[in-house]
Amino acid sequence: LFSTTTGGRTMDFLERKALEQEIHAIGDEVHRQYILSFQPPRSEAGLFHAIRVEVKDRPDATAKTRQGYWAIE
Repeated sequence: LFSTTTGGRTMDFLERKALEQEIHAIGDEVHRQYILSFQPPRSEAGLFHAIRVEVKDRPDATAKTRQGYWAIE
């Protein structure tokens, strides 16, 4: 799934109430997150680089990331 490769997730619903619950869950999640970015060093084009993120001293925290990136330059 595209959502998994980009670090996202999917939400399933069949009824309006379930849709409303998912919208509320998204709202709650948005207010409890940070955006982390980095500029990787130059690499040979075409190589895939895996990404791994850990949150130190916070076993209750979850880091959602994409699997990695392809070097283009």
